[in-house]
Formats: sequence, C-alpha cells, structure tokens
Amino acid sequence: MQELIYKNAVLRNGDLRKRVCNRAILEFCSLLGMNLADMQVEDGGRFLGNGWERCNLFGMALKGVTVEMDRFQGCSMGSTDFQDVRLEDVRFCDCSFSGSVWTETVLEGGVFQNCIFRGMGFVNVHFHRTVFQRCILDGCRMEETEMKKVRFRGCALQDVEGLPREGAGFQDCSF
Repeated sequence: MQELIYKNAVLRNGDLRKRVCNRAILEFCSLLGMNLADMQVEDGGRFLGNGWERCNLFGMALKGVTVEMDRFQGCSMGSTDFQDVRLEDVRFCDCSFSGSVWTETVLEGGVFQNCIFRGMGFVNVHFHRTVFQRCILDGCRMEETEMKKVRFRGCALQDVEGLPREGAGFQDCSF
C-alpha cells in the first residue's frame, strides 16, 4: 500500500481513482477538479486547511482520518463511507452526499450550505455546533445520532428516520 502526502501543493485535474492508501496527509493544498472516486484511506491521516473545488469524491472511503478547516465547493461526495472520521470547522457548499454512510464520526463546527443528503445514513454520528442551510436531507436515516447546538435553516427534512430534536433548532424547514 502507498501513502498520499501533499503539502502546500496545487493539484489540478488529476486522476487518483481507486487508489488504496494506508495513510493520507493533505495540508494547505488546493484541489481543483480532482478525481478521487473510489479512493480508500485505510489507516488514518489528516487533511488540514485544504480547498476542494469541483472534485469527484464519489465512493471515497475514509477510516480514522481527521479533516480540519477544509472547504469543499461543488464536490460530488455521493456514496462516501466515513468511519471513525473527525471533521472540525469544515465547510461544504453545493455538495452532494446522497447514498453515503458515516459511522462513528464527529462533526464539530461544520457548515453545510445548499447540500444534498438524500438517503444518507448517519450511524453513531455526533454533530456539535453545526449549521445546515438550505439543505435536502429527505429520506436520511439517523441511528444513535447526537446533536448539540445544531441549526437547520430552510432545510427539507421529509421522511428522516430518527432525527433527534433535542440539541437541534429548526427554522423555516419542511418536515
């Protein structure tokens, strides 16, 4: 297995599809139009301060990775599999997560704006200080999900199974 390590780099229109890494470290990089579909990170890593624009992350599997202060814009993230992932102060705008499953994941200080989560599964996920703005979460499944200081603004939440109301605020949402 290989490692994926980039620091202070600009990665443009590259193809890393189906790469299997035992560890990944991306720090202060710009990833523009990258294709990381079905990439697997199997034994941890760290993404810090990266900017992701129009990247294909469909089917990406991350295990034991910490993502801090990254910004995702217009990325395809459907069918992702996050296990034991920690997301801190991460922002997602115009991203699609449909069909993804996140397990044993912590999201602290995150913002999701205009994102689509249709049919996504959240299993033992902890949301702290997280904001969802104009997102579609129709048909999501939440099992053992915890919310503290979470805000939903203008979101579609039809047929969400197990949506915790405690620790969450809802403004102009449809259920």
